[in-house]
Amino acid sequence: MSGGEIRDNVSGNVGGGLCVQDRGVAQMNGGRIAENRSLAYGGGIALRDRSTLKMDAGTVSDNRAEQYGGGIFVYDSSSFSLFGGNIRGNVSSWGGGVGLLQGSMYMANGPVIMDNLNINGERSNLCINGGMTVQLANLLDTHDCIGVTAAEGVF
Repeated sequence: MSGGEIRDNVSGNVGGGLCVQDRGVAQMNGGRIAENRSLAYGGGIALRDRSTLKMDAGTVSDNRAEQYGGGIFVYDSSSFSLFGGNIRGNVSSWGGGVGLLQGSMYMANGPVIMDNLNINGERSNLCINGGMTVQLANLLDTHDCIGVTAAEGVF
């Protein structure tokens, strides 16, 4: 995706806006995935079945998942690489911005993950299940802020 918009979709299960599965590969270089809804996982984007998403630019915003990953949900040994763009204003029960349940995540070059909430209105930008790994590189400076929620609580 290099432009355009995926908007106002509803999924009864996985991936309100986009579902990448079966070892699929997706790349986002711009555009907007917004105002989508999943009744279960991945309001904006869901990655499953060893799939991959590389996000260099663009916006994932104002999506909602009733269970996990309001903006982006990563599971089934999938991987998410975030090099730029914005993940903002998304809502879910767990992982308003990004829910990493089973898979991996790599972040570099200062992407923005902020202003995401759980369904109780509490901050929920990046939630990580126990045992999962998030790698950070060339990311932080004195003005950066990352909020992480582990399965056991907020840190």
